[in-house]
Amino acid sequence: FSHSSIACVYDITNPVKPAKLKELEIEGYYENSILYNGYIYLLIRAPITELTKNGHYYPPSYKDSASTEEINILSYENMQYFPEGKGKDYTIVASINIEDVITPSEVKAYLCSGDNIYMSSTGIYVAKNRYNAFDSNENVENTFIYKLGLSSGKIYTSGKGNVKGYV
Repeated sequence: FSHSSIACVYDITNPVKPAKLKELEIEGYYENSILYNGYIYLLIRAPITELTKNGHYYPPSYKDSASTEEINILSYENMQYFPEGKGKDYTIVASINIEDVITPSEVKAYLCSGDNIYMSSTGIYVAKNRYNAFDSNENVENTFIYKLGLSSGKIYTSGKGNVKGYV
């Protein structure tokens, strides 16, 4: 990986000699994280323009020591996207079970990103500003908000909406 974010879980029973239990390396830049109900949820952004090889774009990848040390590709057919997003980033969300480190992490990628992203203990909110979203005859700015739910290490789309104005 040219740029990656690495999260590790250590057993610190012996503080003089901590033992690494798990390592998750995700292609991209660390944005935020939260600890909730025994899981760490990570938010990573990977610029699409940095993921090129021989003039072709490729999806982001990750390595999880719980599964194998091989590189796992976040394939386009499993990737979701934010329709209003015209950004040039992948938004990547991952979960780490800190109570059961041998369980592989869930890692999901979303094409595009929001203008603002907020993480709470129960979800990730992606807000994307857009002009003329309600009435194409007016120059009105609107904000589309998507919620990604977080539950027991799973990451899922749980809601969306829009409002006039911007964050």
